[in-house]
Amino acid sequence: MDVKISIIIPCYNCQHNIQSLLDSICKNIPNYAEVILINDGSSDDTLLVIEEFINKHQVTSFKIITTENQGAAKSRELGLEKSIGEYIFFCDADDLISDDFFAFFEQHYNSSFDMIFFSSQILDVNSKTVISNKTLHSVDSTYYDPQKFILQQLQNNNWTSAVWTYIFKRENLISSMAHFTNRSAHEDHLFTLMLVLSSDSIFTSRKILYQQFLTPGSLTNSPKKPDYILHRLSAFYECLVWMGKVGVNNLLVVEYIKWSLHSVYNLFKVSKRSFFLMLFNFKNFPFFLRVGYSILSVLLNKR
Repeated sequence: MDVKISIIIPCYNCQHNIQSLLDSICKNIPNYAEVILINDGSSDDTLLVIEEFINKHQVTSFKIITTENQGAAKSRELGLEKSIGEYIFFCDADDLISDDFFAFFEQHYNSSFDMIFFSSQILDVNSKTVISNKTLHSVDSTYYDPQKFILQQLQNNNWTSAVWTYIFKRENLISSMAHFTNRSAHEDHLFTLMLVLSSDSIFTSRKILYQQFLTPGSLTNSPKKPDYILHRLSAFYECLVWMGKVGVNNLLVVEYIKWSLHSVYNLFKVSKRSFFLMLFNFKNFPFFLRVGYSILSVLLNKR
């Protein structure tokens, strides 16, 4: 049988968490799916845990690829290269998919959407209680105008570049030439934007199919280093430049600027010292000037 969907999971030092995800996938996985696990140079027992799981459950659809540590961007690119599914879904090793993930996919497979977005939640890893919604699509909808889709998501404060919030068609990946940026954080911003803007049909579902787990002091909700904040600004600038090249609607770009600057402001609130260290690093000044010029060009509608 042809592989309808490939699930790609970068794995780095996740020996204590990966078992739960593998269980959630294995108990419902159909014979038309494959799981590509990229062991990204883990220094703990991640590889052993995965191998023991595969041997115990005899799941031939699970494949392990071990590399030296290269980061999430390279791991996902390698997973794309090795996968053969018609559709692709990225999953983080310390999160969970819902029990009806595959049933949902099967239900919408024949509609041949370029992208399928679903709702997702953020949970406390200890109490398993819901902290907030990561994405929430209040109704099931179909969009045939990708710019309208992004604009609505931005205006509803529901836009995210997180690659585990959607399933996408491999053909769309090829036609969009979407790629990850090789940096240690915010590597998926341009990737998601390129995929969406090249899509002819986008389906959104109110169904919650993914749970992201946060631990106290995790990367998501703890003070950041200067380089992390700089990566966030770099991702913003990279997307801003690309949208200018492909002629994205100016209103959409303005909303994207507002969303990005709000994200940077949130980083400032939890990482003031790092923010100022980044800001007053003289080697960053030329970059800040380019960012400022690009923002003014959009706001003055000179592009």
